[in-house]
Amino acid sequence: MTTSSRTASSIFANYAREIELHWKYKERQRKQFLFNSPQLQLRSHLVGWLKNISEKLKVSYRTIHLAVYILDTFMDNHSISKDRLGFVALVCLMLAAKFEELDSKIPKISELNKYDGYRYSSKDFISVEVMVLKFLDFGLTQPTIAHFAEYYTMVTIMPHDLKSVKFSFRRLADIACNMVAELLDICLKEVRFLQHPPSKVAAACILVTRKRLSLSPAWTPVLAEVTGYKEDSLNFCTNLLMCKIQQENVRRKQWVNSPDHGYISDAP
Repeated sequence: MTTSSRTASSIFANYAREIELHWKYKERQRKQFLFNSPQLQLRSHLVGWLKNISEKLKVSYRTIHLAVYILDTFMDNHSISKDRLGFVALVCLMLAAKFEELDSKIPKISELNKYDGYRYSSKDFISVEVMVLKFLDFGLTQPTIAHFAEYYTMVTIMPHDLKSVKFSFRRLADIACNMVAELLDICLKEVRFLQHPPSKVAAACILVTRKRLSLSPAWTPVLAEVTGYKEDSLNFCTNLLMCKIQQENVRRKQWVNSPDHGYISDAP
């Protein structure tokens, strides 16, 4: 590596670190989740439905995670009728996309409206959008698990890890990223993760990924330094993630063997 490339890498690392420190500051300002929503039992289904829509719209992981954060926060502080939950979720997705995506990737109201049966006007969307923004004090710069995980994946795989596997560095890094993405999906649906800072849950995703890849040590000094967490402080989140992985594997086997395999509804 040349002197100029080392300098560029150092500048990038310092810049990324500054962003992460700002995210840590912002996550300490998040509204506390109190599990107050009368529709909390519908959350898992609602989040799964919204995730399915986000995949069809091809928006990023950061967008869907921000959308779910907005939805969780709004639901926790408002009583929303069951028949309007899907509509509110779509508004949250629209808001998140406006913050995270390029203009060309932001879904139009007409595009979102079809997922709830074209029951609402553009004015309805804008009215609820303003209501949600006012509740959040127009603050959408909230880091999510996806934001932290994206940063932590830069140091998930290190050159010395190649001693434990037969893959190339690039191949191993790709496998790790796919595993982290799978865990991010699990984190979206599991409400118990809302009790913990997003950075902590993201760190647990990295730890679980390295454990699943049988990399040693599972938690490196670099990861401890970058995330600010010791391995034992992540025990609750890592154990919950491993439990959810096992449950998800069982569910997938049952789904593949069911007569409904291949059918996904667009209804909330």
